[in-house]
Amino acid sequence: MYLIVENMRLFLLSFQARTEEGQPIFVGQQVVHNNRPYLSGGPGYTLNQQALRRLVQDALPGCRDRRRAASEDRFISWCLSEIGVPITDSREVTTAEQHYHDCSPHHLFTSQAVSKGRTSFHNRMAAYWETLPHPGRPNGAVGPKQGLETAAPYSVSFHDLYSPLYMTRIHVILHPRLCPADSPLGRGLSTAN
Repeated sequence: MYLIVENMRLFLLSFQARTEEGQPIFVGQQVVHNNRPYLSGGPGYTLNQQALRRLVQDALPGCRDRRRAASEDRFISWCLSEIGVPITDSREVTTAEQHYHDCSPHHLFTSQAVSKGRTSFHNRMAAYWETLPHPGRPNGAVGPKQGLETAAPYSVSFHDLYSPLYMTRIHVILHPRLCPADSPLGRGLSTAN
C-alpha cells in the first residue's frame, strides 16, 4: 500500500467537526461481499479515536465472528456495524471520485471494467459502485466511473504496489524536490522537464 500522508491529513480535515462532536468516523473504500458492504483493507481504512474506542470496548468483546481468516477488513467493518458505527462515505461530494484505491495507479488509470462477465474483483466492485447513491445527491446513482474519472485529485492511498522501484517512482512524481538531482531518478526528472 502507498499512503500519501499529506493528502490523508487534508481529507480528514473534512471530518474535524464530526470528530469534535464525539462522532465515530470509519472511512475508506467501500466494497461489498455477499451483498454486505465493508471497507477494503487493501488501501487501508481510517478510524478516529471514537471509532477505535468503540471497536475495542464495545465491538470486539462481543462480536460473533471468531473465525481465523485473512479478511480483517470485513470483520472490523461488520463488527462496527453491529454496534451502530456506520461506514462513512469517502467519495467526493460533488464528483463521487474516490480517495482510497484498491489497486495501483497504473491499474486504476489504464483498466476498464466491463459490464459482461464481471468476474474480477475490480469488475465486481465497479458494478457495485454503479449502484451506490451519489454522496451529494442521495437520489441519483453515480454510474460507472473508470480511469482518471474515478480518482480524487488528492487521493489518499493505493494498493497492490509490489515493486519498490514502482513505489519510488510514484513518490518522486509526487515529491520531485525530494529526489537528489544526481540520482538516476533525479536525472530522469531533469531530462523530462
